[in-house]
Amino acid sequence: MLWPESNRFGNSATLAAGSSKIEPGLTPAKPIVLKWTTFTEAADEAGMSRRYGGIHFARADLAGRQLGRLVADHAWSKAQTYFDGTAAKRDFAEQNAASDH
Repeated sequence: MLWPESNRFGNSATLAAGSSKIEPGLTPAKPIVLKWTTFTEAADEAGMSRRYGGIHFARADLAGRQLGRLVADHAWSKAQTYFDGTAAKRDFAEQNAASDH
């Protein structure tokens, strides 16, 4: 993993009492605060919620999380080249040709 320091997320979401779209007005009985210290923690909780909801099965959830980490690693590596000035420069014609595909 190339970006461990950027795994910090530190976000939360509050679900108001009765805000469920499945059982409106009934659940949750009181406000619930969901907190995630890291992006990994948030992704793990999202993946598990899809399993419990019957949307995904374990193998798809785990493969999706693994793919997400690989994409993040590649995106972070590419971003670093822009930050440090080593990104490959392409001319205008080359950029347009690439965007046509």
